[in-house]
Amino acid sequence: MMGIELIESMSHRAQKLLEKALDQETLVQFAHSCAARIMIPEPLTVKEAMASEHAAEWKAAMQEEIDTLVRFNTFDVTPKAEALRHGRLVKSKWVFKVKRDADGSVQRFKCRLVAKGFSQMPGTDYLETYSPVFSYGSFRTILALAVEKDLRLDGFDLKSSFLQQKLDVPHLYLETPDGFDKLMPDGSPSALHLRQSIYGLKQSSRLLHERMVKFLTSLGFKQTIADRCVFTKGEGQNKIIVAIWVDDVIVASARSNSALREAFDREITAEFEMSPWTTGEADWILNMKITRDWDKGTLHLSQPAAIEKLATQFGLTGIDGRAPHVPMSPTLKLTKPSDESIIPASEFDYQSAVGGLLYLSLTARPDVAYSVGTLSRFMACPAQEHVDAFGIYTVRRTTALRTRGERAERLILPRTRHHFKYSCIREKTMLRRKIPTATVESSARIVMQILQATRVHANPPRGSE
Repeated sequence: MMGIELIESMSHRAQKLLEKALDQETLVQFAHSCAARIMIPEPLTVKEAMASEHAAEWKAAMQEEIDTLVRFNTFDVTPKAEALRHGRLVKSKWVFKVKRDADGSVQRFKCRLVAKGFSQMPGTDYLETYSPVFSYGSFRTILALAVEKDLRLDGFDLKSSFLQQKLDVPHLYLETPDGFDKLMPDGSPSALHLRQSIYGLKQSSRLLHERMVKFLTSLGFKQTIADRCVFTKGEGQNKIIVAIWVDDVIVASARSNSALREAFDREITAEFEMSPWTTGEADWILNMKITRDWDKGTLHLSQPAAIEKLATQFGLTGIDGRAPHVPMSPTLKLTKPSDESIIPASEFDYQSAVGGLLYLSLTARPDVAYSVGTLSRFMACPAQEHVDAFGIYTVRRTTALRTRGERAERLILPRTRHHFKYSCIREKTMLRRKIPTATVESSARIVMQILQATRVHANPPRGSE
């Protein structure tokens, strides 16, 4: 209501200018969207959560997590003295998170009981830990194929995915966390004997990946050579591509073949318990917003929340001015400063700032890749000129782009194959036109051809021109 009152207090001319800037959005809708984006602080401890103004929501979220742990038979309550005979207890903590929709509005309050994996003993509490995820290169390739071949993208989210696998060690005990009864019926201290994996354990992600691979191969899927987290099955209109990122499953299939998607939905639902937030066609994948225009044959990829968070974190939301034509001026010359000019991390966390831009350049904002490459040369010795360059040529460009138009914040994937240069920003030029029409399985062979051609060009045989 405060936002609406503020807008109503503005002059008529100011309101008209604001309406023109908002285009189709009304002033009331704008006020509500601003209110929805107010940051809710996420507590670090149970004590902070219970003392916050959202104590009731956090308490309900904690109880929901406890009920989920009990439903999956995650642990047995055992005397602490017996647990200590098998070694030291693994510690744990509660993690509090506000989940948001694609537009930034609050979706729900979520709590998760997380083990402190650093307190596990190797060889006793865990054996193997490695668990892969698909690369961003594979993700861009799937998006390119989806646009080129009119594939529909669906997202599946497993509910409490780490709790659905049995542990690979017989004796793993957890200190009784807050929210649980810490005493046995006889009054002695209690501990939790884990039967299933939980979040935070070093082996949890690996156990889920192994089960997912076994499940998909049992359905006839084949792992690709280039990326072991991308699976394919079938040909033509019956082809389906599945990509795994921990507990997020991305499925690409022919838009017209709804029976294929329904069959896969039944099979994965029978094997895993799915989240109620799984809603068919994907519009939000890995914190990236996906907007599809089937008539124009385009796919828009954007990360407005990540960009806004980065700008807010480093106090650059108020920077105004016209953005340069390129992400960074080619005439800008940054030099290594003297020791006296170096800005400490306590004043400006330069490494975190450039790291945030690096993440954006690898996902939905390849246009800032050159800026990131230039700024990253001074990670150990940033001076004021480097901090200024960060604000002027990267974040300011990003925030300005976000507010000035559709192409500003989005990576646009058109159906025309000759416009795929951005989707392969880190690959060779030869690969840029081959990716949309090539299958995922042949990408490794293409890369090898490029490397071989490069090697011959750099070292031509004797007698050749």
